[in-house]
Amino acid sequence: MEIITKGQLPGEKMYQKTCSNCSTVFRFQRKECRVEHERQVSMLAIKCPLPGCGTEVYASDRDLVQSLGLGGIVYAPGTR
Repeated sequence: MEIITKGQLPGEKMYQKTCSNCSTVFRFQRKECRVEHERQVSMLAIKCPLPGCGTEVYASDRDLVQSLGLGGIVYAPGTR
């Protein structure tokens, strides 16, 4: 068997957010988050990793960071 184009498992998708409390910018994988549903909308919830902060940060697909697979990165709109 041969893989022609390698895909990406949903849990391995990478997201980037900025904490609204301490301004820490951090990246995380979907599998590190809790998924919360509200009014037919799913949001990812994760605590800020800065020791002493722990503010709940919410992410969606617009915060997705996509890898090009060749060492390049395409950032989500509005993150650069």
